[in-house]
Amino acid sequence: MQEIEELGLHLKNFSGVEKIKIAASNTGDLQWMVDQKVQGSNQLVERVGGRTFRLAVGGFWQAHKHAASTLSEQVIEVEKLLDFDAGKQNLDLYAGAGLFSATSSVVFANANFTAVESSAKAVAAGEKSSADLANLKFQKADVLKFLRTRAEGSFDTVILDPPRSGAASKVVNQLIRLNPRNIIYVACDPVALSRDLQSLIAAGYQIKTMKAFDIFPHTHHFETVVGLSR
Repeated sequence: MQEIEELGLHLKNFSGVEKIKIAASNTGDLQWMVDQKVQGSNQLVERVGGRTFRLAVGGFWQAHKHAASTLSEQVIEVEKLLDFDAGKQNLDLYAGAGLFSATSSVVFANANFTAVESSAKAVAAGEKSSADLANLKFQKADVLKFLRTRAEGSFDTVILDPPRSGAASKVVNQLIRLNPRNIIYVACDPVALSRDLQSLIAAGYQIKTMKAFDIFPHTHHFETVVGLSR
């Protein structure tokens, strides 16, 4: 991005430095960390789908400038296709700051969502950014441990955006046990996605829609949004 290039960090001598992280938000905030020293903006403010997200230092967000808006728009399109029921209890797994549940709540007036995330920073950012959404609740928890404590039929639609390794068999098996009507799977690694889809399809889910986005150019990674219904 031009804003990052204009910082001129690539022209400096960082001998002895182990890690440099640079981030630019779509509202113009710039933040960079040289090892653990934070410089620039003390938070990153992102605007997506009519919502404002205030991210803590080091908090997760999509790397591509347009990824968050592109993916949230696609998730909403899939929800419409799958006849999403905002009045029922729905789930946002690996939720981060609540990108998908918060933007869905704009389109489906205050949809009922529980957002599950293990990072305390992300949960704090999500709660602050969605304070006006009474029906969106955050739960700081490991996804697998959370799912194990829920009963079959607890959730109508489940959105999940797991890390690159995918949801893996234990989480997928818990989703199958809970038996939600719809699953919306957002994945960045096609190999992990195909593995998890194989298990879901074997359990009776059908792929209703699948769309991939080349958000990581010159790599084998694609952000793919898949809508499944049982």
